[in-house]
Amino acid sequence: MKPVVPSAGATRISPKRVVVVGLGLIVTGAAVGSVCGVVAISLLLGVGGRLPDASLAMVAGLFGGALGAVLGPTAGFSILRHVPLGRAIGWTALGAILGGVIGAPLSMGLIVGPVVGFGVAALALYASVRRSRKTGG
Repeated sequence: MKPVVPSAGATRISPKRVVVVGLGLIVTGAAVGSVCGVVAISLLLGVGGRLPDASLAMVAGLFGGALGAVLGPTAGFSILRHVPLGRAIGWTALGAILGGVIGAPLSMGLIVGPVVGFGVAALALYASVRRSRKTGG
């Protein structure tokens, strides 16, 4: 398959590269999401003075991994496109963990909280990069 022919002044987009980057974002999102799920449930239970058992940690990791596999590439190909990769992963992971920890006691559930936290972090990163690109810094 030949690369898409760009218009004047545009860059070429290789379909092969898009697939490779997309798969990389899915795997990375799933791995980071799994860790975030385990960290969030450990923090939630740690406040109560106990640690999660292995099955609870596994379920939290699976849910986190599924969310990360979907949210990571979605944000990476859209609003986080111009954000450095390490910064995007770190801040959205922190947002998802905080969203889960803060959202659970507020009856947001263990899915809505991390999604909201991830979204807030992603939008904040987008705004900061957009602002710095406008000012040239």
